[in-house]
Amino acid sequence: MNSHNLILTRLINTPLAISQDKLDIITSQVSLKLLAGEKLSAGVAMPTEKAATATDKTAIIDVFDSLVAKGGAGESGFTSYEGIKSSTLRAINDGATKVGFYIDSPGGEVSGLFALTDFISNLPSVYGVETFAFTDGSMTSAAYAIGSATQKVYATESSTVGSIGVIMSLVDVTKADEKAGYSYTILRSKEDKALYNPHETTSSAVIDKYTAMLQELDTMFNNEVAKNRPNLSLDSINSMKADAFLGNKALELGLIDGIVTSMDEVLNLNVSLTQRGDVMTLEELKAQLSAKDTELATLQASVTNAVNEAVKGERARCLDILAAGQTLKVSAEQVTKRISAGTAKDDAVDIFTAIAEAVGTATAIDTATGADASVSKETVVGAKEEHKVEIDGQAFSMSDIIAAAQQMKGVK
Repeated sequence: MNSHNLILTRLINTPLAISQDKLDIITSQVSLKLLAGEKLSAGVAMPTEKAATATDKTAIIDVFDSLVAKGGAGESGFTSYEGIKSSTLRAINDGATKVGFYIDSPGGEVSGLFALTDFISNLPSVYGVETFAFTDGSMTSAAYAIGSATQKVYATESSTVGSIGVIMSLVDVTKADEKAGYSYTILRSKEDKALYNPHETTSSAVIDKYTAMLQELDTMFNNEVAKNRPNLSLDSINSMKADAFLGNKALELGLIDGIVTSMDEVLNLNVSLTQRGDVMTLEELKAQLSAKDTELATLQASVTNAVNEAVKGERARCLDILAAGQTLKVSAEQVTKRISAGTAKDDAVDIFTAIAEAVGTATAIDTATGADASVSKETVVGAKEEHKVEIDGQAFSMSDIIAAAQQMKGVK
């Protein structure tokens, strides 16, 4: 019995993330026997570290049976969290670029669980490896927490998945003590020291204390799963009521990503495991951001060049129109009008030339003799107001002047 004393501290008066069926077996076959002073059956499992198997840079790490924080639990078969972590690191150091967790476990201890799930969820960003989980048996409670921390989760149709919750076993052996003739007196330096003891009747204070503890741990468990599985909301997790589900229902609820028949099928899937929902590896994110930065810089340079060329062209147009206006002695009003209208330089020069030639023709009079000239405005009913120039009694309208100039240039 002495060699198994440690196991009691891990089974009773301790929060567990384990399925009820497995806890019942452990309680009946281990806890109660040890409390009663009975010997355990032969074939006690000893601590072992699961070795990873690798194929084409893919490491497969076994997560089987009951789960414990560290080695040394000793009964009912187990895998330790520290062993899973060390096996994973060894596989990565050996060159693995993808790590798969082959899970067949009902769960186990809460202690050390969330440190392991954080480690697994950060593998893609910290070590640049892809991760997935597969079960063809049980992936419940603590085992599901481990699976949910990977990028993709697969299960067979007959697998059992879920049981997101915590449980605690408080054993009252006072009747067995009485039958065996034992009487215990528990002394405490403070009233809440070791409030629970299996040799005392379980009080309501004990139940209230550990119920509150379980609620706090349950919240931590829910938050960890929701963080690693963004498609699962806290409301949806709570609505499952810590129940476990077969493969197809688990897929419907979002607990897993796909139904497969075997681990080989998972390994042969032509699916990118680098993204989980809207989550990607740090290296991929950096590459995408770099590509977007380059694309943005190219676009900004293109826009800047286009704007500079447009400004340069507009400046040249305005200067050319101003120069043509000055050369042909066109009014500032006409020059401004052409600039504001966006008239092309060549078109503006043609207009200014026509005006200058028309005015020149209209004013080509004999300077040896005096000539009377006047400008008047005439409004024709139904038409626009029009300026007229009268020279020596002969009236010329501006439209007549422009038409004459165009005829001289051969413009129809």
